[in-house]
Amino acid sequence: MKTAILSDIHGHAVALETVLRELDRQDIDQLIVLGDLAYRGPEPKRCIELTRLSAHTVIGGNADEWAVRGVRAGEVPDHVLLRMNEERSFTVSHVDEEDIAYLASLSMSANCDLGHGQTLYACHATPSDRFQVILPDTTDEELAALYLREQSIMPSVATYGHIHIPYIRSLKGAVILNPGSVGLPFDGTPKASYAVIETSANTLNASIHRVTYDLRLACDALERLDYPHRERLVQSIEQAVMP
Repeated sequence: MKTAILSDIHGHAVALETVLRELDRQDIDQLIVLGDLAYRGPEPKRCIELTRLSAHTVIGGNADEWAVRGVRAGEVPDHVLLRMNEERSFTVSHVDEEDIAYLASLSMSANCDLGHGQTLYACHATPSDRFQVILPDTTDEELAALYLREQSIMPSVATYGHIHIPYIRSLKGAVILNPGSVGLPFDGTPKASYAVIETSANTLNASIHRVTYDLRLACDALERLDYPHRERLVQSIEQAVMP
């Protein structure tokens, strides 16, 4: 069985469409999306629509929560709060009430079947917090406490998004995996990122995939749709750094 995992699309439909075309060629059995579908990109509605059409399981992220209710003081540095809420206003103005209701309905986590008796636990950041930052160099002990010990049955794979940095680690007989970001990678490689897990009767293989997409087309969409403070996102797209 082959499972694809995407996260952190952030309204960047050019990147998402490129990834979905690649997945169509890979005979994927199920698609799991770890949240942050719409906010902070030029085409939020298109990304919601594509996700709803393509994904079997969708988790809600912190940016989905922001799209629903706005960015609050204390959640981001004070000097970017106004700017981020202006970006949130753009998102809301380009979706409808049904889209917002869908984002509000997304769950914190999910348990998924990988086939052949193997399971996956999925969340956006941590099981209880959509905003907590867990970096790739987090200790084994903390990773196990967050993603393995809280589960009634230890999963074969635990996966989360949020940090926009892909990695895979083996831990206590399980795999900890972050697929990185489709729309806004922060690891210095300006390519969309996703993960694939393939299982058989006796094996589980996890891999990170990077996809080249039309960066100029993505940046042009920000200009064409008059995205607020777009120069920061253009830099983020072109250099794969945090905006």
